[in-house]
Amino acid sequence: MRVLALIGCLLICCIVTIGSEKIKMKDSYKPNQIYQTKTTAFQPNVLKTTEDGQPIIRIGLMEGYDKIDFKVEGKFRISKLDGKPILTNYSTNLKWRSKPEGEVLPAKFTYSVLAQVTTREDELPIIRKKYEDKGYQTSVQKIGGPITIGKKILGDNSRYRVLVGNFSNEQEAVKFMTELDTPTPRVVRIKQAGTIGRVEVYDSEAIISEVIENGFRIEPESKETSITLFGVKIGSGFQWEKEENRTYTGVIEIRFDNEGKLDAINELPLDDYIEGVLPSEMPSDFPIEALKAQAVAARSETISKIGLKHLNDPYHLCAHVHCQVYSGITKRVDSAIRAVAETKGEVLRYLDEIIDAAYSANSGGFSENRENVWAAPPVPYLKGKLHADAAYAKTFKLDLTKEEDVRKWINDKPPVYSNPAGFTQVPSLQKLAKNFRWEVTITRRELEEILQKKIGENIGTIYDIIPHIRGVSGRILEIEILGSLKNLKIKKELAIRRALSPTALQSSCFYVIVETDTAGVPTEFTFKGAGFGHGVGMCQTGAGVMALQNKKYQEILQQYYPGVEIERLPDWK
Repeated sequence: MRVLALIGCLLICCIVTIGSEKIKMKDSYKPNQIYQTKTTAFQPNVLKTTEDGQPIIRIGLMEGYDKIDFKVEGKFRISKLDGKPILTNYSTNLKWRSKPEGEVLPAKFTYSVLAQVTTREDELPIIRKKYEDKGYQTSVQKIGGPITIGKKILGDNSRYRVLVGNFSNEQEAVKFMTELDTPTPRVVRIKQAGTIGRVEVYDSEAIISEVIENGFRIEPESKETSITLFGVKIGSGFQWEKEENRTYTGVIEIRFDNEGKLDAINELPLDDYIEGVLPSEMPSDFPIEALKAQAVAARSETISKIGLKHLNDPYHLCAHVHCQVYSGITKRVDSAIRAVAETKGEVLRYLDEIIDAAYSANSGGFSENRENVWAAPPVPYLKGKLHADAAYAKTFKLDLTKEEDVRKWINDKPPVYSNPAGFTQVPSLQKLAKNFRWEVTITRRELEEILQKKIGENIGTIYDIIPHIRGVSGRILEIEILGSLKNLKIKKELAIRRALSPTALQSSCFYVIVETDTAGVPTEFTFKGAGFGHGVGMCQTGAGVMALQNKKYQEILQQYYPGVEIERLPDWK
């Protein structure tokens, strides 16, 4: 449908043009470059820039929605995905809705198991031979590439994935994955064809209604324009899962996701994005030096992951825990704005690359090797280590790959940076003390139900939970659950955390206490653990404690990413 009607009073307060008519604006208005960029085929490693030299990035906000409702404050236009305007220089106080119109054909995929990742092309024949000698079919997928911002190449994050098997559905790939002998296996899907469909967008009074192929863009006509999305799901799969209405600056793009549902994407300058990351990733009352460390880490993490995540999606990162939690301007605060401004354009570099500046809420005092958590090659700046002052470090003798030492470590509360005890001047830091050492009890029957639901396996009565492999931080990398019908092995720290809880355990650095009845059958399992999150890279609690000990953000970053340098992105005014 085209425009159905326009109420006269609206024409008094705004100028509307339809189709190919020229956009009319006040002569004094000079829009930011981001709002003038026409959308072309998405090239994740090539970032356009604003007039002041900031990279423009795309963040996936919502995925899998039957409808997306929104409201715009200020003047805006609606365009097709190719940038062709449909409605321009418009303003209204009405709520809008978008939803699929008619049949939608979802994307088509093939599925493989990711066996290994390397940065070196010359290693590929050796890696492939290891699996092909066992009778497996292998292939190579190159991801990443040179990162171009404006006209400058900032580095090359090329990776080579060795994939095993080629399946038409995910279930077959998951079944095969359990047979593959590799430390961090996971199923990857490779897109063969994109989603096709039409989206209808209309306001709440049906003044304007339009049906558009594949999706549309809501583009601000003013820097003051903001867009609110209603019912945004956050924290999916974790204890804090809920829905919120969230407000954003920049462009909002609504289009189909790979399953044929609706997706919302935010396109905006990098530091505007970082301002929305900080309040969601670190409490705003943390010391400014901790917030500055977080800003530099988050900015580096964003650039380093360009072209490496969400390979089948038309955006760089998502707004959730999977990438970095981003809340738009909904939670934006002065301390975050200051931290971003005082580290303007700064990133962490190691040799010729902007680093993977991973971070988590609380390492428990000892960080983990990157390669033990993700299918990623090892790097010197993300090696697991104790994080404490020199005096305590000299006395530390534990080997956290050993069960006996892990129990001692978890039962102790050592004076490491991740332990916020005594730093009462920051209320949120004290609230986070519960993440340093924790305890969770689940009945046997509850755990059997959880496994049935999440893994799809009925292993009968659970008799015991045995850790087989631990990383350098004590985090479990492989576990075996003994059942009356069958035993079940689970690999990867996040998969383990999720399999043993209705949501997810705080970390995989834990040991298990089994309570039994008089017949020796378990009645409940208590998990005693350390830390919150994967434990790779910077510990956010530790950053807060170090800042309270008068450490500058540069010292904090060197503690958690040893050997890196801080530099400013080029051409950033």
